[in-house]
Amino acid sequence: MENLAARLSCRTEHEPLHPLISQKIRWQPDLSFRPFNYTAAPIIENMGSTVGTSSVVKPSPTAFVGAPMEKSSKASLIKELVALGLLKAVAAPFERVKLLLQNQKVIIKSGRLHKPYNGILHCFATTIRNEGIFSLWRGYTAMTTGHVSATVIRFGIFQYTKILDDTQWSYTRVVVSSYVASAATQFLVYPFLYAATRMATDVKTTGSNTGDRQFNGMIDVFRKTLKSDGIFGLYRGFNITLGELVTMGVLSKGLNPWK
Repeated sequence: MENLAARLSCRTEHEPLHPLISQKIRWQPDLSFRPFNYTAAPIIENMGSTVGTSSVVKPSPTAFVGAPMEKSSKASLIKELVALGLLKAVAAPFERVKLLLQNQKVIIKSGRLHKPYNGILHCFATTIRNEGIFSLWRGYTAMTTGHVSATVIRFGIFQYTKILDDTQWSYTRVVVSSYVASAATQFLVYPFLYAATRMATDVKTTGSNTGDRQFNGMIDVFRKTLKSDGIFGLYRGFNITLGELVTMGVLSKGLNPWK
């Protein structure tokens, strides 16, 4: 019995608790359970007796370690997405008024606004009077879609890097990878943010019987932009966003000793 316990301990002690990096990169299935790392502990040395004698095998560490962590990560992601949606819903009216005040001269030149706004309160009142109170959330769907997509992408990147914990990464590689991941995320979600801006600055025509708008929704923004400017029209101003990311990253690294 002692030889059997020794062989069991030797066999399971040297088994890997996690699949290899090469297996994970090749998308081989990673089971949610982990093999036991048994440590045989014979409590009764005398195997001849039959009463009160047993051989106890203690599992260490416990199995199914990965499953609760994955569930908690997904739960935290859902909570973050819900909180993000609520925050964007509260901030959407202020975001639209800000964009209207910033672009009011262009809106006046297009003939959709007769005179400039006199301030924040006047912009709120004029928008509600001409377009209704729910127009303050115009562009909210596209904006929230962009930010939610960015959060999900960052979560996916974080989960992928967790499986590379046993790989040695240099500081330069970590910094470059973070910049590349941020740029790729912005590239994927930027069309949604562009559509949100175009919809937020699309004022209903005043003084007309129909009250036409330039865009009838997010899909209409994509369709008309692709028709007039091509795919590059959806990324108008993207270079400024990249410059902002680089500047903020450099400043954050420079101010790191003072944090």
